[in-house]
Amino acid sequence: MAKSTTANNSSTEIIRDLELHWANVYKPHNPFGTEIWDIQIRTTDKNKVEELAKHGIKLKEHDEGYFFGNVKRKTVNAKGEPMKAPEVFDAGKKIISEPIGNGSKGHIKVFSYDYKVGGRKGRTAMLTALQVVDLVPYKAATQEVDFDVENDDVGF
Repeated sequence: MAKSTTANNSSTEIIRDLELHWANVYKPHNPFGTEIWDIQIRTTDKNKVEELAKHGIKLKEHDEGYFFGNVKRKTVNAKGEPMKAPEVFDAGKKIISEPIGNGSKGHIKVFSYDYKVGGRKGRTAMLTALQVVDLVPYKAATQEVDFDVENDDVGF
């Protein structure tokens, strides 16, 4: 993990060796009323879960034994100013725009900081960049639904 810390207890981190799912890093979406870019990260490593929690990224345990959670970036900051999308790189540090399929492997770069708002306080992280080191090609789900043949006898 690479780390850069500032005096106001904010830091920039690179968290390595994660599985990537549901990458919405090129085009923002609005799942809960606020427009964001985000990506779901997964790991089976409990030490990685603890490392992520220190930076304000809380993962949940799935019934299948892996841990998962989303890291996001809002499209506007607290002052209402536009934010730029997270940068996406390949293993050679070249900017890419290929769709990222579920199960790709990579690293995330986050800006984490302490917050205190409305009587609540804690630590949170914002996605700033993503490096895909093992790209699984994205395959769009087919929208066509068809019946299976249940019986060769079509008469009733």
